[in-house]
Amino acid sequence: PSVRMVMNDVHSQTDYGRDKIYVAYATACRASADPEPEEAEVCRKYLAAHIRRLCPMKILCFGSVAAESVVGYRPSRLRGGWGVIHSEVTIPVTFMEDPAKVVHNPLLSARFKSDLVKALGMPDTVRDPWAGSGHMIETASDAELAVECFRDAPWATFDTETFGVRQDPEGLQVVALAACTPHGNPYVWGSRALRDPRCTAPLFEWLADASSHKIAHNAPFDIGAVKQSFDVDAKGVIGDTRLWSRMLDPDAPGSLEAVSNIVGMGDGKARFSPFLVKARKRVHKEHKGREDLMGSTDAYAYGLVEQAELIRYCLSDAVVTARIAVELLRSLKEIESLATTWNSLVCGAMAAISHIEQNGVSVDMTAVHTAEKMLMGRLASAHARIEQVSPGLNPLSPKQVGELLFKVLRLPVLKRTATGAPSVDEGTLRKLEDQHQVVQDLLEVRKLSKLTGTYINAIKSHATTGGRVHPRFLLDGAASGRLSCREPNLQNVPRADTPEGKMLRDCFAPPVGWVLVQADYSQLELRVAAALSEDKEMCAAFLSGEDFHLRTAKMIAPMAWGISEEEVTKEHRTAAKAVNFGLLYGMADEGLAATIGCTAVEAKRIRQAILGRFSNLARWIGEQLSEARRTGYSWTVLPDGRRGRRRPVMGVKDPEPRKRAHYERASWNTPVQGTASDICLSSLTKVVRWVQSDAVQARVVLTVHDSIILEVHESAVDEVVYSLKAIMEGDGFLGVPLTVDVEKGPTWARLEAVEV
Repeated sequence: PSVRMVMNDVHSQTDYGRDKIYVAYATACRASADPEPEEAEVCRKYLAAHIRRLCPMKILCFGSVAAESVVGYRPSRLRGGWGVIHSEVTIPVTFMEDPAKVVHNPLLSARFKSDLVKALGMPDTVRDPWAGSGHMIETASDAELAVECFRDAPWATFDTETFGVRQDPEGLQVVALAACTPHGNPYVWGSRALRDPRCTAPLFEWLADASSHKIAHNAPFDIGAVKQSFDVDAKGVIGDTRLWSRMLDPDAPGSLEAVSNIVGMGDGKARFSPFLVKARKRVHKEHKGREDLMGSTDAYAYGLVEQAELIRYCLSDAVVTARIAVELLRSLKEIESLATTWNSLVCGAMAAISHIEQNGVSVDMTAVHTAEKMLMGRLASAHARIEQVSPGLNPLSPKQVGELLFKVLRLPVLKRTATGAPSVDEGTLRKLEDQHQVVQDLLEVRKLSKLTGTYINAIKSHATTGGRVHPRFLLDGAASGRLSCREPNLQNVPRADTPEGKMLRDCFAPPVGWVLVQADYSQLELRVAAALSEDKEMCAAFLSGEDFHLRTAKMIAPMAWGISEEEVTKEHRTAAKAVNFGLLYGMADEGLAATIGCTAVEAKRIRQAILGRFSNLARWIGEQLSEARRTGYSWTVLPDGRRGRRRPVMGVKDPEPRKRAHYERASWNTPVQGTASDICLSSLTKVVRWVQSDAVQARVVLTVHDSIILEVHESAVDEVVYSLKAIMEGDGFLGVPLTVDVEKGPTWARLEAVEV
C-alpha cells in the first residue's frame, strides 16, 4: 500500500520499505520553505495534478497552509481534523500540526507522534461525509413522524437559524429549525412550517418534554432563541457539543465550523459562504444604519438567505452536530473525570446560564444618559487642555503621543516597545504624570474613552425597549474554567469605590418595589488553596474565623519587617494580602513590589517569609508543577475531592523562558482558580433551581466572578438573604469553611452589608 504525505517544509520522495511516501510542498509549483496563503492558492491546481497522478490512499497535511492547499479551505482546527477530496475516488485527508512548531517541546512532540500514529491508522477508504439527504416538514403528518423519530432515539440534536437580536424591537425570530438523531433521520422546519400551528404543535411539545433528550451546539443560544421566538421552554437538553469540545481541549476553538473538522465536515461554512455574502449585502441595503445599533450584520443576514439554501444549511448544522456528539461522547467516556464534571456540574450550569441570560438585568436609562453627559463633558475638557499644548494631536495615537512627550517636551524615555519606539503605555505615563500636566490629561482621555466606549455605548446598544440588558455568559470563555461575559461585558465594570465606577454601577437599578441583593464569596481562592494543599497554618486561620491577611501579616512580621505582631499596621496587612494572592497567580517579585510599593528585594523577603510559614502550600505548588511537567495537564478538583476538568499546560516544557513561566504558573493556578470557579458555578446552579422551584419573588440577573446578583422584591429580601447564604456556604470545601458576604441596595453602586 502507498501512503502519500503533503508537507510545507520539505520536498523529496522517499522509499520506506514496501511503503511509498511522497513528500511535497503545499506550494508544489514553487519550492518554498515557508509558503504564503496566496502562493498556496495559486499553486493549488498544480498540487491537485500531483494528487491525481499519484492517486494516493490517504493524505496527511502538516499545517494550515498545506491543508488549505489540498482541500480548498483553511481548517479552524487542525488536531483531530480531517476532510476528503474527490479524485478518481474519495481520498481521506488528515490535518496535522506543523511539526516545526512542536519539535522543540518534548510534551508537544510526544502528542504529535501519537496523532501521527492515529492518522496513519485512519481507514484508507471513507464515505463522503456530505452524502445523504434530509426531510423538510410541510404537513402536520410530517411533523408528527419527525417527532416520533426523535422520541424513539436516545437523543436528538437541534439547531436554529435566526433573524435579529434580543434588543431589536422586533425581537429574535427563528426562521429555520432542524433536528437529527444519532443514526441520521434529519428533519427541518422552514419559515412556512414554523408559521403553521399544525406543523409546530408536535415540535413544541417535543422541545418542552424534559424526558426527550436533546443536544445542541452552543445550547444557551438555541434555548434562548426558541424561548424568545415561540415562548417555548426547551427542556431535556443534556449536551452541548461546544462545551464538550472545549472540555476535551480548552485551547482549541469551539465554533461549530472548527469542531466540524473532527467529523470531516469543516467546509460547511465555506459551502454556505456565497449565499451569506449575498445576504450581507441585502442587510446593508435594507437595514442600513441598524446593524451598528442592534448587532452584527450576520445577526440579520442569516434570515435573508434564500429559503432553500437556509434550510439546507440549518439541516446540515443539525447533522454535523449529531455526528460530533457521537464522537465527543465517546471521548468523554474515556476520561472519567470529564464525564463526571459534565454530569455533576456543567450540564446543570448550562441551563442556569440560559435562565440568567433570558432574565437580563434592569438598567436605568436616565442614569445611563446622565453618566454619558458627565463623562463626555470631562472628556471634552481634557481634549481642550491637550489641544492648547499640541494642536491637532490625537491623544489615542501612540506615535503622536510619543512625539509630543519625548521630542517636543523632552520627557525621559523610561521604556521601549519591541520595535524600539519609546513606550507610552499606561504604566509609563503613570511614572511621568508628575512631570507635565498634559500627561495627566492623556491618561484622563484614555480612561474616559474606555469608559464611554466599553460601557456606556455598550449598554445603550444592548438595552431592550423594556430597559433590560441581556449579556451572554460563556461557560468556555476561559481556559481555567472561569465564566466570561459578552454583549456587553458586565464583569469588568469598575468597582464602586471610584467616582466613575460608582456612576456606572448606579445605572443598574431594579424596577420600583425591588432591590438588588449581592452574595459574594470571601477570599474563596485562598480557601481553596488551603484545602487543596492541606496547609495547617492556612486552614487554621480560616477555621478560626480571623482576618486571614491580618493573621498572615502578624505571622511574618518578625521575619519580613523585623517588628513584633503588635506593631503590624493596615499597610502591613495590605502587603501581606498582595503577596497572598500573588503566590496563587505566580506574580514576580517586581510585580509584587510595584503593587505593595516596596523594592523587589523586600517583596522577595515577604514572599519567602509567607512560604516559610505556609510550608505545605509551597510543597503543593512544587507537586503541581512536577505533575504538569510529567503529564502536560493541570486539573481542577470537584467538591468531593475527585479530579474535575483538565487544562493543557504543555508549555511548561517550552524552550522560550517567558512562555514557559506562564504555563508553570498555570500549573498551580488552574487547580485554585478553576476549582473556585466551579464552586461558584455549582452555587449559581443551586440558587437558580431554588428560585425556580420555590417560586421566590426574585430573579438571578448577574454573576460577577465570585458573586451572584439578584433582583428581589422588597417583601422577599429576608428570605432570599438567609437562603442565599445557606446555599452558597453549604458544608464548606474539603473541610475548609466558605464564607459569603451579603449586601443589598437600590442600585449596584449603593449596596450595604446585611447581617444574617
